[in-house]
Order: sequence, then C-alpha cells, then structure tokens
Amino acid sequence: MNTRPLILLALLACFNAAAQTTPATDNAEPTVEVSAVRNPELHKYRSLVAGLDAFEANRQRYAPKVDQLRFRLWPTWRTKGDDPFANLQLKLVGESEPLAVPVDANGVFVLPRSERAYDENAELILNRRKNEFSGFPYVRTPGLPANVRRLGDHRLECRVVVAIGKKEIGLLATAAANTLLLTTDWCSSKRTSWGLNAEYELDGATLREGSRSVELQVQGRHYQVPMSDTSWSDEALIELRPMHVPTPEEMAQPFGRTMYVLGTMNEWGPASRLRKVEEGVYRARVWLRKGRQEFKIGAVKFEGIDLGGTAEGEVVKPGTPATLTSKGAKLALQVDKPADYIFTLDVRDETAPKLTVSLAPAEAK
Repeated sequence: MNTRPLILLALLACFNAAAQTTPATDNAEPTVEVSAVRNPELHKYRSLVAGLDAFEANRQRYAPKVDQLRFRLWPTWRTKGDDPFANLQLKLVGESEPLAVPVDANGVFVLPRSERAYDENAELILNRRKNEFSGFPYVRTPGLPANVRRLGDHRLECRVVVAIGKKEIGLLATAAANTLLLTTDWCSSKRTSWGLNAEYELDGATLREGSRSVELQVQGRHYQVPMSDTSWSDEALIELRPMHVPTPEEMAQPFGRTMYVLGTMNEWGPASRLRKVEEGVYRARVWLRKGRQEFKIGAVKFEGIDLGGTAEGEVVKPGTPATLTSKGAKLALQVDKPADYIFTLDVRDETAPKLTVSLAPAEAK
C-alpha cells in the first residue's frame, strides 16, 4: 500500500507567512500593517532558528558544498497577478523596529541571525494575504543544471523542515509523532513520504545514480522523493522534465488546454493534472481522503473546459464510466478509505466525454 505522510508531517511540509498590505500611494512602496493581520499563519523566529541550527549541524554530511541556508517562497494557485513576486516584502516583527529581510526576484531569501529578534520572540511576516504563498528551505549544490536536483540537498531540506516543525508543535506533540513513526529521525522513517516543489509544472521526474534509474511520482509542480531509501546515496540526482505548454493552435482544439481534477480534494485548485496517455485519453492519479468528495474536470478557473454531471451531486461509481457534459454540475465520489485513485478521461468522442474513477492498482485488493 502506498504510504502517506501523517497529518503532522503534512502540516510541517511548508511554512506560510501572511499579512495584509495597506494601499500604497503612487510614490510609496507597500508596507506591512501588522495590526491588520487576522488569523495569520506565521512562524516564530525562534522556530526558524531551529532550522538554521539543523542546517549547520547536518550540512557537512548531506550537502558539503552548500555554505548558506536559503528559503524560497512559492506562489500557490490563490496567488494573483502576472508577476507574483513583485513587491514581496518580508519582515521580522517584534517589540522594537521591524527588521527587513530581502527577497530576490525568484522569492529566495536568507534568514539572518538576530539576537534581538530571538529575545523579542519575533515573527516572520510577508506582505501577502494568507495562503497566497508557501515557503520551504532551498538547498542547492552549485554546478548542477537548472532542471537537476541532488538527493542529499533534499535530505538536508527535510531536516531543516523537521527541526522547525518540532519547535513549532512543542515537546508533547513531538513525542507523539516519535511514537507513531517509531523514530526521532522523521526524515528517515519509512512511514513517511515527502513531496518537493519544482519551479514549474512537471511532465515527469527521474531519479538516477550510475546505471540505475526510477521514475518518481509527480503531480503538478510536486514530486515525491524516497527520502528514507538508503539504497540511494546523497549523490543521486533528480532530473525534472517540465510540462509541455500548449501552443495557441493546440489550445484552440476542444480539449487542447491543460486539464485538471478540480474539487474538494485540492480546494478546487489546479494540483491534479490529467496527463495524456494516448490520443484522446487523459489520466490523473489523485490521493483522496475518506468521505464524500465533490469535483469537476476543467482547465484553470474552468476557462475553456468545464465538465461535470447532468445533475448536481451526481455520484460517480468506481469502475463505472460516467458521461460528462459541458458546464455540468458538480460530481460526487464516496471514498471508503484514504487511498490513491485513478481518474481516466476519454474524449475520443468529443460530444460525449467519459470519466472513469478507479482505485489505483497498488491500493486494490
């Protein structure tokens, strides 16, 4: 059976910093209005320092050629604007004057060590609304091609994330997670899987070392990494293959746009892409939690492609093809157990596209 991260690990997979901005005048830059922040997802500076300490403690083992820990902000599907990184501002906010943290054009920043910020129990705040960006440690060995990542770099990123998370959740929750995972080294636990981000949507990812290679599971910009598999050394490389971007001519075709499974399983965001497996047939592997899931098939924001059922809440039965209609109603799927499911869309008959949902082979009994 395909293992999945526990809830705690999913919560630790990234950190979010959020704030609201005040309107800027023509000559003024956006400023952070700390008092206006409502229900932000912030990390305490002291927690982030735990990540800095973990980097220093593990750097020589996992990524000896990397001399400085960086973090990277990633736009989510909620991010608006053509340039999501425009005017990004990060600040450490405590009791005294805020400390600016420079962010480059790609959303990369270095968190400084500040005794004052630590003593004041400062928070890291971004001048964007909640959930518009996520953040992750960014460890990259120099000299690699742009589309290649090193497994040891990811293993070091993992240890930074876990150190931050353990500091955030406290001793009792950490002890509970240690018990569930049967280890204090969460990154080496075989009970977890780890997903990482690429800068772009992926068509595939291959892990290589010597003559050995294996295809990694990808979904959107995310790819799963065998963090705990010691048969792969830290020098193993991950080759990322960018998704094909449809040409204007391809997008003009009835199903030429990139299509996704959009629903409650991914907050109606473009995370679960349907990949072309043969002419007119597209497929996506989607992890579903237990319970009722509502969804449709469509392009981003349903622009150009919007497929649903003939009646609101029409139930799709696993293994039974359902005929979809343009601008149809939400479909429903009752999931009896959390698992991977395969969504197969057949549009060879463009007037009557059919969707079949089935339990992924590894999950089927």
